[in-house]
Order: sequence, then C-alpha cells, then structure tokens
Amino acid sequence: MKTQEVWDFMRQEWNQAVHGLADQWNHFRQRMNHALVHFKDKDAAAQEKHQTWGVVPVCMKERGDKLMINVEIPGVEQDQLSVTLDNHALMIRGEKQATEEWHSEDGRWHIMETAYGEFERRIPLPHRSVGAGDIEAKYKNGILTIEVPLKEQPEVPPREISIH
Repeated sequence: MKTQEVWDFMRQEWNQAVHGLADQWNHFRQRMNHALVHFKDKDAAAQEKHQTWGVVPVCMKERGDKLMINVEIPGVEQDQLSVTLDNHALMIRGEKQATEEWHSEDGRWHIMETAYGEFERRIPLPHRSVGAGDIEAKYKNGILTIEVPLKEQPEVPPREISIH
C-alpha cells in the first residue's frame, strides 16, 4: 500500500468516526432537549438558591390499539398534576414543592440536583390520531401512567384528562 493510500484510508476512517460521534451527540442532545424541563419557583428568592432545571423522563410504546406512556415525576402530589390533550400532544403540568426544611437558610449545600417549582412537559404523540375513547391516567409511587386509545379518525378537540 502506498503512503497516499494509507493517508486516504486513515482520513476516511477518521471522518466516519467523527460523523458517527456527531450523530450520537445530536441524538443525545435531542433526547435531553425533550426531557429537560425548567422548574419555575413562585418565590424568586428561592429560585436563585436551588436547581431550576430537571429531567422529567418519559417512556412511550404502542401496544395494539393503545399508546402506553409512563412519566416519572417523583415527589409530586397527584393534586398538583394536570394532563391535557391538545394538537396531537399531551401536556403534563405540575408542581414539585420543597419542604420548608429544604428552603430554610441554615446548613450548607454540598450537592443540589433536585429541581422544585412549577413545570410542564409536552409529549408529542405519534402520527396516528388519538381515539375518541377515554384516555386513562393513573398516578402511583411517582409514576404517571397514561393509556391513549388510537384510531384512524379526524382531529379530536382539546380536553382535560382526569388522573386517578
């Protein structure tokens, strides 16, 4: 193999590796953009003292004629959650409240990775239309489970989903 051929081969391998890494980074960044949520504390002073970005992870899979969706929201009370269907997307809104012990001034933080405050997470639904049937939502142990019926039909008007 000639020197030029070796350099050409190395350049080609390098370019493939760099493009592969860039593709993986873009995929990771896109997933984090969907999961990363801004928490807004009503108390502006408290907002400056703790984490304001957090992750609200979602898993969604299609099973038969339903979408099964799990949203991890530990530390949120059920009465602080709402789910709305609008424009082929579910909007999850809620508030994660810190106890007074965590908001107090005494003590020194070493790690603060938990976000508190109001949040919303938009979950785009796949291309199939949402059925007119009931959307079921249940909340247990910090996991919001939503079952969305799927049908091939026209648009469904926006509506609030009750959580049980």
